[in-house]
Amino acid sequence: AKRSGNKTSKSPSREWRRSLSREKRRVSVTPSPSPSPVKAAPPPRKVSPVRREPTPPPEDDFFRRPEGGKGGGKGGGGGGDYRAEADEKFLLGRVEVRARAPFNPWDIFPRSPSPVRKAPGAVEKEQAPEQEGPEEPERQEPLTQEEEARNAKFQAGLKKAVHLEEKDASKEKKKKDKKEKKDKGSDAEGGDEDEKKGKKDKKQKKDKKDKKDKASEEDDDEGKKRQKTDQADKDANEGEETGDKAVAGGDKEAEPDQNAEGGALGTSTSVKQEPKDKGAKKRAGKLAAEVKDGEGAAGEGDDKKKQLAKVKGDKVKAEKAKGEKKEEKKEEGSDSDSDSSGSKKKKKKKSMKAAKYAAGLILLVLAGAFWFFAGNRVLYKLRAMSSSPGPTATAWKGFEPLSWAEAEKKADATLGQMTALEKYSLLRGSGWPSGIVAGMEPEYGMYTGNTPAIPRLGVPSMNMQDAANGYRTFHDVPTGTTTSWPSLLALGATWDAPLVEEVASAIAVEFRGKGANVLLGPSIQVHRTAWGGRNFEYMSGEDPFLGAVLARAYVRGVQKQGVMAVAKHWAFNEQETNRFEYNVNVDQRTAWELYYPPFEAAVDEGVCAFMCAYNRVNGTHACTNDGILKHDLKDKMGFRGFVQSDWGATYQYSRSVEHGLDQDMPGNDNLFTDAQLSTLRPSAVDEAARRILSAIYRMKLDAVSWCVPPNCISERASNQHTQEHAVLAAKAAKAAVVLLKNEGGILPLTRKSAPRIAVVGPPSDAKCSVDDQNMMNCMAYCGGGSGTVIPGEAVTPLEGIRRRAQMEGITIVPPANLFSVEAAVNAAVQADVVVVVGATSATEFVDRDVFHPGLALAGDVDTMIKTLVGYKKPVIVLMQTPGPVMMPWVDEVQAVANLFLGGEETGTAWGSLLFGDYSPEGRLPLQFPKTLQDTIKHEQSRHFEYTEGMFTSYRNPDLNVAFPFGHGLSYTTFEYGVPSIVKEPCSAKICVSMEVKNTGGRAGREVAQAYMEFEKADAETPRKIMRGFRKTKVLQPGESEVALFSFTARDLSTFSVEHQDWMVQELAKVHFGASSVDIRHVLPLYEPPPAPKQPPPVASAQKAAPPPAKEEAAAAPAEASEAPNPAKTAADGAAEKAPKKQRRKSERKGAAAEL
Repeated sequence: AKRSGNKTSKSPSREWRRSLSREKRRVSVTPSPSPSPVKAAPPPRKVSPVRREPTPPPEDDFFRRPEGGKGGGKGGGGGGDYRAEADEKFLLGRVEVRARAPFNPWDIFPRSPSPVRKAPGAVEKEQAPEQEGPEEPERQEPLTQEEEARNAKFQAGLKKAVHLEEKDASKEKKKKDKKEKKDKGSDAEGGDEDEKKGKKDKKQKKDKKDKKDKASEEDDDEGKKRQKTDQADKDANEGEETGDKAVAGGDKEAEPDQNAEGGALGTSTSVKQEPKDKGAKKRAGKLAAEVKDGEGAAGEGDDKKKQLAKVKGDKVKAEKAKGEKKEEKKEEGSDSDSDSSGSKKKKKKKSMKAAKYAAGLILLVLAGAFWFFAGNRVLYKLRAMSSSPGPTATAWKGFEPLSWAEAEKKADATLGQMTALEKYSLLRGSGWPSGIVAGMEPEYGMYTGNTPAIPRLGVPSMNMQDAANGYRTFHDVPTGTTTSWPSLLALGATWDAPLVEEVASAIAVEFRGKGANVLLGPSIQVHRTAWGGRNFEYMSGEDPFLGAVLARAYVRGVQKQGVMAVAKHWAFNEQETNRFEYNVNVDQRTAWELYYPPFEAAVDEGVCAFMCAYNRVNGTHACTNDGILKHDLKDKMGFRGFVQSDWGATYQYSRSVEHGLDQDMPGNDNLFTDAQLSTLRPSAVDEAARRILSAIYRMKLDAVSWCVPPNCISERASNQHTQEHAVLAAKAAKAAVVLLKNEGGILPLTRKSAPRIAVVGPPSDAKCSVDDQNMMNCMAYCGGGSGTVIPGEAVTPLEGIRRRAQMEGITIVPPANLFSVEAAVNAAVQADVVVVVGATSATEFVDRDVFHPGLALAGDVDTMIKTLVGYKKPVIVLMQTPGPVMMPWVDEVQAVANLFLGGEETGTAWGSLLFGDYSPEGRLPLQFPKTLQDTIKHEQSRHFEYTEGMFTSYRNPDLNVAFPFGHGLSYTTFEYGVPSIVKEPCSAKICVSMEVKNTGGRAGREVAQAYMEFEKADAETPRKIMRGFRKTKVLQPGESEVALFSFTARDLSTFSVEHQDWMVQELAKVHFGASSVDIRHVLPLYEPPPAPKQPPPVASAQKAAPPPAKEEAAAAPAEASEAPNPAKTAADGAAEKAPKKQRRKSERKGAAAEL
């Protein structure tokens, strides 16, 4: 094919077969006691993990050879020698070879055959593994005129090639006959015929390869090539005869070793490629005679082979010199014009050379970029797939962190033994080649954050990973299995601290199993705007008290498993738009009363670390702001752990250490360098290192054997998902579902009320799994960015509903097209009830308006719902959201439920809700605005003021809501008893008990909420601020439970900027209810003020009455505050009510004294 001018392309299939051919040759020369050398196991292939080779063909194509391929046969279509028994056995055993070899790099890429366009007129031969024979020629498509012209040209070249191949075949046949005669006379042992055949086939392939290599060095002129090739073949035949005689005359015991490269096969091949000039032939003949007359040893034959190869090299050099002389003569005979054209050619040649250098430089840059962004991924996959995953972790019981005092004592002892460089290594991360770039990932085998270990002192590495929905996974990177838990906002909707602690503990167990000892969470920001891109990561919702209670539970659950928790993001990172640049101006009272309480609660629970945010606070970046880092956090709150930067949030380099930052993450070649850190005060460096060591010792990380990145591949690839965790994830998802509307009690569904159900909506069957990593689908369950947790396989809403409906004997009618409104209508017509699943998602870096403007559901679900309600079928809407959404159709549908990104068991939660497996118990941790004007819009500028102060969410009475804060329906009803102050048991300042009774017909749980009102507070204080809530156990119909509310002095106080402290308010009332709007009772918590000197409004009635007794006069104010009829005089019934009033008065005095 090469002689005919048909340049064969180096297709992936051919490159793959060449590699197999190399394996085949190694197998054929491996010594084995068995008759056939093929039975010896081939050595494993050594594959460079960095180099990307072409994609191999599918397994059913391993026995095919494309046209023009090397290895014999007319037209390069595959020769009979490829069908040797050794080849067949090797290829048939390729599965076993691959199993023994290191990780096959082709497993990374899809195994799809590359489409190869057949040359016109060529016939492909497919060779089956069991028997030889050409395949039937495939039917060709009609050729165009241009293809016919190329076909004619190809046929002409093909005839020449066929002629040469036939000539070669006849010569090879003669040589084969001669060789057989020689073997019969010289082989006294009569070796195995199959083995000889394999040798001959290899010899023929080697000869052809050498001839083709030789032909590639000759002139491109076809006539000269044929003349030179014929002469070369003639000389080769003569040389082979001489070589054969020499070998045959040698010592028979000197049979070539199959493992040696210089045996009879190698010598014969070298003689065959003897040079064709006369002097070279004479020298070759002389050498052959020396071989014949000499000792005949195989080793000396190797030396002669090298000399003959040298002769061949001399000949090639001579021909090159002759060609160069001819070119010089041509140049000398040219005229001046030709000289001019020659100079042009030289210039052109130089320019082409420069262009080649430029192209090479570009390719080098591209290759470097590829390695930087994708090469590490290939290397990691090679190592991950070839390593065995680590074991599944189990929960620890009875683990208790060290006290801060003990941990700091150990840290001081270690600090005294550390060198300066060892201290510096604690203050910066590692594993990110050039710091952080948006969208990049750490080096493989590393975690999201890493610090090196100090083995000399027994200090372990810190292996950090994100945890918004569980152990964070990276797209298309093998990390084994992990649980995709409900988002932190969904956990906030449970209003269930014990459940949050249980989930956090399970997440920490999976972290420990993955080799990570630092959990980058919880995120406990208080929501300011409904548009926040990371609101689904923030467990506090819109209320600081709720966030404080749940933050304590989460930190406690994580750290009791020996994993360090990190509270983030400190502080005021309430939006993602311009998050690297925007500046927040916020007053101290708003900060301490609205945004700080969840972080204070984490400090009180003993959290080990804080993460500072990207944004500026009052003009200074948060990670360099000594006001919030040193004054507020470390001094006033008493935080004893360390502060690390968000990834890339360090702006003033190492000087940040002196302003309160202890650790730069994820590490950068230009930040926190040894040279920079050496310029700091040694005491500042020691303080930062001491805080980090104290956190390590507090969690006893030095007592556990942790992997050291980058040698953590097996741990990261371990499978940590368990059935126990799946059950817990389903429990949490169910508890997080908030039933917003249930008109006419349509839910739960039964076979009688809904024998046929249509389930429609784009996300209803959004599949998300490790095998099918469709990130747009996965974001309907977990969100994006740091919150990404790809589950082993998520239960889709359609799957969960269908599974549960089958148990009830209910038929599910899915639409033909989930995205089509018309298909949804067709399905709805066939059903009795329509269930519409809608979703929207969010991610970090951007706010929600980037995904779906107007806080709307994705996929035009709003249009679908409005169309379906027109068909007069009951419509139930199930929403999966990262926050509140607009619902223009809410008044027209029968039921609405919301789940704030429920993780892998979302479908299970929906199925259980629809068919009444439990009564919904979730409550909104935020409010759903009625219109977009009822939200605080996120700022597009780089500077904004928190002018609204504390008047956000339910605290602002001017905001209209579709569903209020704390709202959530149940399948049963609850009744609240009259609250009363109790003295025992009470460990707080004031305790109030209130009975909650299930008055409905189904079991369920209620969340009773308490909102404080300060009557004498200034205008900057909201009228209602939540200061308590209690979630009951599951109450059966008719069962009741006494909810005890404990109010501390802090709960009864407001922050005073003047005193820089919390000041108790004199007059306070508590509003008890089922939401911020559904208030059932109001209870004053203060002693009423003394009687005013002016007569009360009923003075006209009191003037006519005689002066009251002293006891009656003293009790009159209390009576007036509670009497239902203010027109009643103080004298009426004074005698019979005096003892009761006196008792009330004494009780209130006691409470006031305690306050």
